[in-house]
Amino acid sequence: ECPDFDAGRIAAAVIDSRFASRVVVADDEGDIWVLTVRKPRTCRVDHRFPKGLARSTVELASIRGFLLMLERVENSTDGRGAVLTALNMSHVGKQELDLPWSASPVVWRITRPAVRSWTTFRHRQEQPLGDVVALLSADGMDVEIFDLFMQIYTPPPEPPLYL
Repeated sequence: ECPDFDAGRIAAAVIDSRFASRVVVADDEGDIWVLTVRKPRTCRVDHRFPKGLARSTVELASIRGFLLMLERVENSTDGRGAVLTALNMSHVGKQELDLPWSASPVVWRITRPAVRSWTTFRHRQEQPLGDVVALLSADGMDVEIFDLFMQIYTPPPEPPLYL
């Protein structure tokens, strides 16, 4: 049971790389939901990203602090085949009022030729943290590799208040 989860059919799911109890799901309409699963049959909706981030079914991957979303564009007339988007997971758990009016969950978005398969890999454990994204072209003849150096903002600890 997951109250407040009124999505359509779940098309993709991934476990958050920072929190094992958090699952990110995408429904068949492209809506992105973040759920916390505590017990095998109990969950709650922590966040729903704004509608319209994706126009169709997407595939998901989680890297530290971010969600990668691959949307395949069918029958595109402009040569596009796939759109890869990074979403900021720091939006999870915050109300719209808590975010600056201009804050978008979209960190970046790139358009690539059609993709047959893709994967991510954490290749650096020390600073700077790094991830690799590999895209296999639709014809299987090309592999495009991106080295991602994306940091999450961690505010400095506040000094203790001594009264």
